[in-house]
Amino acid sequence: MNRLASVLGGERVNRGKLSLNELAAELYSRGFSHIIIVDRKHGNPSRLRLYKIPGGYLGYITIHGIRRLKPRFGKIDYIKVVPSSEATEFLGEFLKEFNRPGRIGTVIEDNRGRITFRIRGKPYGIQFSRLRVHRERGLFFTRS
Repeated sequence: MNRLASVLGGERVNRGKLSLNELAAELYSRGFSHIIIVDRKHGNPSRLRLYKIPGGYLGYITIHGIRRLKPRFGKIDYIKVVPSSEATEFLGEFLKEFNRPGRIGTVIEDNRGRITFRIRGKPYGIQFSRLRVHRERGLFFTRS
């Protein structure tokens, strides 16, 4: 998941034994406004749970295929999402606050059921395939 964090311009954090409220409070105090929790099944990523701080649970995306691409390390200045499917629209809504001017962009595009992250036109990091979106509202974080 280091590759996912690098293409989104984020940081990988181990949850450990923290509850979601404790994790949200810790990350909020460190300046984070979004959380993506990656669930695993048989050792492979199977679901991305999306949260906003404050705000709460937005829903999740199930992953049925994953492919590692060339790693990309460094700071991402802006993210451009091409909304061509339900999964890319959902990610676009989640990531819309990250769009700020800069020199390197990440484009998330849906190509035959896959989401590919591109930097300067080249695929980097990670590619997801056969995604399903499950939007939900509920579980809201409180400040401790």
